[in-house]
Amino acid sequence: MKAKIKKLFSDYNYRRYAILTGLLVLMLIGFSLESKVYATPENFTNIAAKFAEIGLIAASMSLVMLTGDIDLSVGSVMCFSAFFAGMLMQSQVPVPLAILCALFVAAAIGLLNGFMIAVLNMQPVIVTLGTMTAFRGLCYVFKQGGPMRGFPDESFFQFGKGTLFGILPYSFALVILVFVILSVAMKRTRFGLDVRAIGNNASAAAFSGINVKKYRIGLFTFNGFLSGLAGIVILSRMQGIEAALGDGYEFDAITMCLLGGISINGGKGTLFGAFIGIVVIGYLKSGMNISHISAYYQSAILGAIILLSVIMGNLEPLKKKKEK
Repeated sequence: MKAKIKKLFSDYNYRRYAILTGLLVLMLIGFSLESKVYATPENFTNIAAKFAEIGLIAASMSLVMLTGDIDLSVGSVMCFSAFFAGMLMQSQVPVPLAILCALFVAAAIGLLNGFMIAVLNMQPVIVTLGTMTAFRGLCYVFKQGGPMRGFPDESFFQFGKGTLFGILPYSFALVILVFVILSVAMKRTRFGLDVRAIGNNASAAAFSGINVKKYRIGLFTFNGFLSGLAGIVILSRMQGIEAALGDGYEFDAITMCLLGGISINGGKGTLFGAFIGIVVIGYLKSGMNISHISAYYQSAILGAIILLSVIMGNLEPLKKKKEK
């Protein structure tokens, strides 16, 4: 029995799951002493609704990071997609068509990122920093920086407000569905093997016959698509949009992925780990708000989490070298 447990915890991913689960339990106990509502089903519903959009972004960001890339434009793409869909709805375009158009535009932005990175061999950070700034600026162009409110068809808002069994928001149920589908694809299909191979060594993957450029373009396009979907979800939940909305979401999504064990260098980590990262960060932020911790300190804490996650990921290869 001890041998099996030791073998289980020798696995990087299972060890990360155990650490995050333990951290979550400690938070539930600690912050519950501060507030009785912290560990209630009502607070879970609130957290799940607030973090559904970032959860969708983190799902596709995980795949991008597993190949060794990164996308800083997701928050701006989310906001731009929400504005674009809202503008079409206010112009009397049917809601389903407005949503499809917004998703198409978001995927096109992702395709643009992927093309410049994979085909033109530009650095992901530079490319996505550029598109992040450009589309955030366009968000301020809409309504001259003011909020967008008032839509003819308010039935669209039912998705953002609805819950399953009175506890699980529809939006977070969508996040779970996306993670389940992607996790199965990563574990049971050639797609998962190829993505990890690219993240471990892109040159060797290309030499073995994997179309690295095609995968990178496809993953950035998918990342844009899910960012657009996150924009639709947040528009439905908030029943409006502001130009600054989603600012910093890219760093929250990256933090969740890193905390969940996705390596910044690619090739290592799981979708399940990233999902646990979403839950932990969600409850951590909720606990810090309940405890009235300043937003400045919250940023410092999240920054420290990013650094610790990267350090833990980088120490793993050193540990294996010593064992050899």
